[in-house]
Amino acid sequence: MVSIHQVSIFLICLTCLIPVSQAKAFASEAEQTSFKMGKRKRIALVAHDNKKPELLEWVKRNRQQLLHHELYGTGTTGKLVEQELNTTVIKYKSGPLGGDQ
Repeated sequence: MVSIHQVSIFLICLTCLIPVSQAKAFASEAEQTSFKMGKRKRIALVAHDNKKPELLEWVKRNRQQLLHHELYGTGTTGKLVEQELNTTVIKYKSGPLGGDQ
């Protein structure tokens, strides 16, 4: 089972290209704020070009958990995740076309 902490660290590292140690410190600060979340989450999956293969490997490993949630992605990343999982991913513009904002 994948924890939200693990997911947040992974997504922070992929999208910001920062070292894992910095991402863990950021995630620890973010965890101090608590709130009740529903069972069905909205998960955004975004990766720079050179990190897409790593994200797709993570998606493959966590397929069963991800299929229970509403997935979002930008441009090519959303399309690749949609193909890998054979499910709908709500896609936004590619990063350079406004999806990064």
